[in-house]
Amino acid sequence: MANERVRIGNVQVAKILFDFVNEEVLPDMNIDSDTFWSGAELIIAELSLHRMHEGKCTDITTYKTFLYDIGYLLPQTNDENFQINTINVDNEIFVQVAPQLAVPLVNARRCSLYDALYSTDAISDCDSCERTNENNQKRGEKVISFTRKFLDQSIPLTSNFSHADAIQYSIVNGEVKVRNLFRQIGNQIISCDKGVPHAIVFVHHDLHIEIQIDRKNCRNDIAGIKGVIIESALTTIVDCEDSIAVVDVYDKIQLNRNWLSLMKGNLEARFMKGNKTIVRKLHPDRIYNSKNG
Repeated sequence: MANERVRIGNVQVAKILFDFVNEEVLPDMNIDSDTFWSGAELIIAELSLHRMHEGKCTDITTYKTFLYDIGYLLPQTNDENFQINTINVDNEIFVQVAPQLAVPLVNARRCSLYDALYSTDAISDCDSCERTNENNQKRGEKVISFTRKFLDQSIPLTSNFSHADAIQYSIVNGEVKVRNLFRQIGNQIISCDKGVPHAIVFVHHDLHIEIQIDRKNCRNDIAGIKGVIIESALTTIVDCEDSIAVVDVYDKIQLNRNWLSLMKGNLEARFMKGNKTIVRKLHPDRIYNSKNG
């Protein structure tokens, strides 16, 4: 099956790849099969030519001429003072500072601080706070304490009040009101639910921090905080050669099928954990109200 080919002009394409593109990729795109494959043939033909010179360019003059022709090199000017300006760069690269990850790709942009602390050695195992299969209440208390200190550093309340002493969060006229206190947190608050919110989103160093509130199901937390979501990995890299070895047509189809599902938003994975089937899928879009409604 993998050896069966479809001829497209001067290019031969594995039939299973040809069928995958025609049956799974193109139906949701405004491109017909003939247009796609004729364009693909031109791209393959153009780029394949460069392999003819791979490792063979020993004539520096010819090589520099080629670099000037494609705009990689530019003629020198008499003015030694110059500036290089880069435009159309995403804030994730140009402004914000945070990890740039190779893995994981899915759902890496925002993660639960509670989960990250509880499941790693950021929280010590000492004093009966070890990680166990069952919920360790003492370890959970350490996680909450650590998180409140993090909030004090990142989105401090005025007059040196601590998030650890907060009893209730509410929104009044676009400002955060802490039970029995009225403290404005400057311009850091950018999004929230009105009244008693389910979530409040703050910004610190251009990164988002979301306090999730659920008084009904989080009665053990005096402020009803269910969790804290922090903006984590700003960018991710899809690696198809080193971390994941894509070596044949079957691998390439599986890779592109996963990528297609990622673009459609329906990528998911199922695996067994004990006797349970665990389903991992993409988080849905997040929708918030602005602080003024």
